[in-house]
Amino acid sequence: MKTLIVEDRDFMTAALTGELDSLGRQYTVVASVQEALAAVRAERERMLVVLDNGVSGGGTEFINGLETIYGTYPGRKDRRIRSSQGPIVIFLRLPGESVPGSNYVKKVLDKPFGSEDFAKALEEAEFGGSSNVSPSKKERMQDPVSDLTRRGIVPGEAYVVFEKQPSVVYDVMRTFSAAGYDMFIITAGRAKAVRDSFGLDSASPVFTLRGERYPLGTLIASAREFLKTGYMPVIAIDDLDGIIERCGIDSTMVAVKELIDLRKIKKYTLLASADSDLLSPNERALLTSMMAPYKED
Repeated sequence: MKTLIVEDRDFMTAALTGELDSLGRQYTVVASVQEALAAVRAERERMLVVLDNGVSGGGTEFINGLETIYGTYPGRKDRRIRSSQGPIVIFLRLPGESVPGSNYVKKVLDKPFGSEDFAKALEEAEFGGSSNVSPSKKERMQDPVSDLTRRGIVPGEAYVVFEKQPSVVYDVMRTFSAAGYDMFIITAGRAKAVRDSFGLDSASPVFTLRGERYPLGTLIASAREFLKTGYMPVIAIDDLDGIIERCGIDSTMVAVKELIDLRKIKKYTLLASADSDLLSPNERALLTSMMAPYKED
């Protein structure tokens, strides 16, 4: 994910860019709220914004500008959708300064702060939740292949992950992405939001099953085309129980079997996430007869 630094003081800019350089992150620096809003408008992909409240105009002006760009939504669901589309903001402030009430602000850092505080804020803002990654795990994550091995993932195999939210699949797919694998995502959600969750760029293929029609035949054909050119390909389904609900168990299982059969043409890794609480014992048994149940080592 690209990072935008909104900072107009040289010493703070040098400190922030130095930390981002050490983390190997790409970034752009702007010195005003107006430049920052222009960068957000021009960028198609979701951005992570490090916003210093001390810049000219202040943080409130930038947040108000985001509200103008993305519109206002009164409902909880629509606010959540809006928040998933707009930038992720890390708000830098002096102790006691107010923080704009906004879904865009994911983390607040009081100045002065250390390099570890900044790195932790980046991780928590980008991936959500509290950071409980131990230093040893962080070191392993710098070697994606080792991280896959640690997770018990064998490239070329098929796995079903039973969880309420597809966080494990998102996490594993980000590891595949870091290792240079090509990925094809099957989802009932929005393509852009899913790309952001998986940490993918805009060129990564996403097949969306939305609305009243669920063209499973077209899905298989699209997956076959992806496999023709995919480098070390991976296919992931982030909402298999949702597809079962809409398409029926029989049609969905036929589609899953056809996806697995494509591995005879070209070896690839398949990951599917499903909420087991929404599946019957028979549906879970059918899935585990075709794919190995995933359990992290």
